[in-house]
This record gives sequence, structure tokens and C-alpha cells, in this order.
Amino acid sequence: MGSFNQHFRYIFILAFLLRIALPIASWLLNDGTQRFYQPDTSTYLRPATEWLNTGQFTTHNSPEILRPPGYSFFLLPGIITKWMVPLTITLQIILSLITLYFTLCLTTQITNSPKIKRSVGYLAAIEPISIIYTSQLLTETLFTTLVTAGLYTLLQAQTSRKKMILAAILYACATYTRPIGYYLPIVLLIPLIYTRYPLKNLILFMLIAMGLPGLWQVRNYSVANYTSFSAISSINLYFYQAASVKAKVNDISFYDQQNQQGYRNENIYLAAHPNQRNGSLAQRYEYMASEGIKTLRQYPLIYTQIHLQGIIRTLFDPGAVDVLKMLNLYPKRGGLLGQIVDQGIFQTLWFLCLNYPLIFICNIFLGFLLLCYYTFTILTFIRGFSSKKLPFVFCIVTCIYFILLSGGPQSLNRFRHPIMPLITIFAGVGRSYFPPKLHSKSKNQNLE
Repeated sequence: MGSFNQHFRYIFILAFLLRIALPIASWLLNDGTQRFYQPDTSTYLRPATEWLNTGQFTTHNSPEILRPPGYSFFLLPGIITKWMVPLTITLQIILSLITLYFTLCLTTQITNSPKIKRSVGYLAAIEPISIIYTSQLLTETLFTTLVTAGLYTLLQAQTSRKKMILAAILYACATYTRPIGYYLPIVLLIPLIYTRYPLKNLILFMLIAMGLPGLWQVRNYSVANYTSFSAISSINLYFYQAASVKAKVNDISFYDQQNQQGYRNENIYLAAHPNQRNGSLAQRYEYMASEGIKTLRQYPLIYTQIHLQGIIRTLFDPGAVDVLKMLNLYPKRGGLLGQIVDQGIFQTLWFLCLNYPLIFICNIFLGFLLLCYYTFTILTFIRGFSSKKLPFVFCIVTCIYFILLSGGPQSLNRFRHPIMPLITIFAGVGRSYFPPKLHSKSKNQNLE
């Protein structure tokens, strides 16, 4: 136990140093703090600022229905203190360390092996995506912390109503941070029923986990006559998913198709839909959603291929481009997402090899590290690790949920952030089997 506690300290020191090194290096290599902002950042920052100034969650004095308020609320301390970047990144580093803590807690739910716990701890400490996105003013770090804490609390809640309530609140907060978490409680209900959680507790869990986001839908309807939780799904359906299909059908580039639909120019969009000039934003978003769904239904095979390519991109994009951007080593003219959607990941890699060798080399290095995580994960399932199956099942179901929903042309490496704590658990178990040794059967019994 004393040895593990010593490793525990080393793990957190390593994690802290890696997470603080990237923003410091970025600050030293760049003029100002612009590298910490992403295109999506303003969509959270603007309503947060108006919320603070007027007490209303609005954008340009219109009810904000594009983003739920979770991350905007998180940004308020930075706005109030006028230390947006240093304070928010400090808070996100703390959250990343909290995620590491809950990852180790989940590992304890799965196995009592100190060797596996150490492996999980070090793998989680050096995991690149969690390091990169502590330094970005984006939802990923907060969302991952809430999901990981919610899963651990849910596993602890089989005989505790208070913990069941807390787990439901955590999942609801995760949904308020990123709408992709909206259906996760429903999906987790399947293993919850199978494991015979008390029925009253399950009903309470669903009422809170789904009811709290439901309140925001009521708010959206009351202030904007909009019935959904977040309009970002309508944007994605119309300007990303449907646009990617139309680009294939029309044999043009993805970015050209987006431009034709008016993604970057509202005047182009309104010129194509003049009847929406005097309509509300809610009506516009509902139209986008219906048209997007119509396109996907019209070309299901084309979109299925695009969606699967997006899943592959989410799982295997190493993240080197994000690091190089922060270090001011990435070319001003990017556009790799459109190139990947149009030409595929392998042709894009060859393009990088020929034209941007630094980006290619960094991707190879981080790609090899990512491959190690997945190799150890596969080894875990090949070897049939079976200790304490219930927590393992919950981890697997959570991973499958996020992987399936991560597809599409808008897919990025950051979409795998919420599953990486669970991947490090699987990889930590697999790492304990490597390298193979004689008498592995008795070793496996000791691990479990």
C-alpha cells in the first residue's frame, strides 16, 4: 500500500507537470492568448458575457438556444476576474486531475491489483488528448470530468439513494455541458436494469438525469418557441452531415458545399431561403434539422460510409495538429478537416509527409502512442479479463455510446476525450499482461 501511495503521488505530479507545460510553452511562443481560443469558444463566451451583464442567457439580445448553459457558466469566473485564459485553464487542469482521480477510483472498482492501478495511473497521466484540451477553451475537460465522476458514482449507488441522485445530477450537468450526453442515461438504463438496481432508485435516476435537461427544453420553448434541447444538432445536420452527402453527390469539395449552403455567410443562406428572412431562429433551426434528416434518408449508404469514416477519424486522429497549432508551428492555411472528408485519412497523411514533414512526424509519434493504448485494450479483451464484470460492462457501454455518436464529417479527435479515461483502464489491464510470461494463468488469477 505504501508503494502504491508513493506511485500515486508520482502519477499526479507527472500529470500536473504535463498539463501545465503545454499552456506555458504556448504562451511563451505566441503573442497574446489567441491560441487558447477555438472557433467554438465564442459561442460559449458571448452568452456567458450577456448572462453576466443582463441576467439573461442571450446572444445579441436574442434567447440563446444554440448552446446549453453548462460551459458558459463555467467561464463566468474568468469573465468576472478578467483573467479568462489563465483562470479557466487553471480550473481545467484541476478538473483533469480530478478526472484522473476518478479514473483510478473506477480502476479500484474493477480490480484490486496495485500493478494494474499503477499502469492505469501512468497511462492516464500521459494521455495526449486530456493534456491538449486542458489548454483549450472548450467543453471537453469539464464534460469528461462529469461523465467519469457520474459513472463512478453510479457504480457506488446500488444500495444508496443519495449516490443515485448525485450520479443523475452529474449526468444532467454533463448534458448541460455537451448535448451529446443527452441519451446516455437511457442507454445506461439497460445494464442498470440487468444488474437489479432497486426500481425506485432507477425511476429517481431517470427523473433527475432526463428531467433536468427537460427543464431547459421547457425554457427554450417558452422563450423562443424551440422544442429541442440544443440547436447545435440542427447546425450539424444541415451544414455538416447533409453537406458532406451533397458534396459526394455533386462531386465537389466539402468546404465548397458548405459555402454554397451559406455556412460561413448568412446572406447566401437567406438568398437560398428568402421565406426565412422574417422568420425566427427557432424556425430556421427546425428547417435545417428536417432538411438534414431528409438528405440522410435519401442517401443512407453514402452517409453510413461518411459516418464510419468519422468514427475512424475520432478514434485514430493522434492530435498532433492541435499541439503544433498551440506551439505556433502549424501553417496558417490549414483546412485538413475538409481534405480528410474529401480524400480520406491515408491520402491526407501522404500529403502531410510530402509537404509538412513536422506535422507528419508528430502525428507518427502520437499515433504510435495511441496505438499502444489500443493494443493493450485489445489484449485485455483477448485475454478475457473477467474480474468484477459489472463495472467493466458499464465502461464498455459508455465507450460504445460515445464512439457510435462521434461519427460524421464534423468528427475530431477531441470527440474521443470522454472515453479516454475508460480506454486507459482497459489499456492498464492489458499492460499488465505485457510482455507475455510463462505460467500466465496463475498471473491472471493474481491480477484479478
